[in-house]
Amino acid sequence: DKEAWEKTTGGRKKTEEEKKHKKKKRPLAARISIQLAKTVFIRIPAAIIIIVLFSLIVLKLYLSPETVERLARNQFKSLSTGTLDLKVRAFSPYSGFVIEDMVIRNGEDFSYKPLLEVKKIVFRYSLGGMILGHIRFPELAIYEPKVYMREKGGVWNVAVLMRPSEKQKDEPSEEEETTGEKEDIKLPVSVDVFVNFILKDFDLVVESSRFDAGIKGLTFTFRMDIPPFKKVP
Repeated sequence: DKEAWEKTTGGRKKTEEEKKHKKKKRPLAARISIQLAKTVFIRIPAAIIIIVLFSLIVLKLYLSPETVERLARNQFKSLSTGTLDLKVRAFSPYSGFVIEDMVIRNGEDFSYKPLLEVKKIVFRYSLGGMILGHIRFPELAIYEPKVYMREKGGVWNVAVLMRPSEKQKDEPSEEEETTGEKEDIKLPVSVDVFVNFILKDFDLVVESSRFDAGIKGLTFTFRMDIPPFKKVP
């Protein structure tokens, strides 16, 4: 038994020594190519996957419903003369969000009256599915939206809600000359699209010094289902 064990151990040592010897015998260019291939096809993709997963985890922890509410209010306040109130009931960067009791109000020039009221907004998707080519929005819904358009002194509340942006000088655009037929864009993966849009009980109120108008209880649904494709015209 002792002799057999020594033979087995000795055989293993010889095999390991032969492998090391073969690696040493490889040309320098071959060794560099192998290491380069490992870096490009194994190490870099693994590092990217780890960074993406870590970023998504941090994003999920940071973007709580309360944080999203605060960010939305502050951002809207910086861009408009009015206010935004909302309740974020659920939020996930991977699957969508649910917002309830959203109200946008005008500023002092329109006595802080509401311009838009929405009972509920639902936006559902799957980030993982999108990465694999399944672009699906099973519920993109706006429930009981009410829009109030008011005119005062020839000015509409919609027109003065947002702060004026800095005017940029228009640069002359150069028209690109295209010759021949355009080639289709080939996608790396097969892509399918599904959208389920719901607009329920939409109300519109228009108040003006010249006329009044409105829409009551408009409901609209739209469903789009595009089969898999790999080319975009």
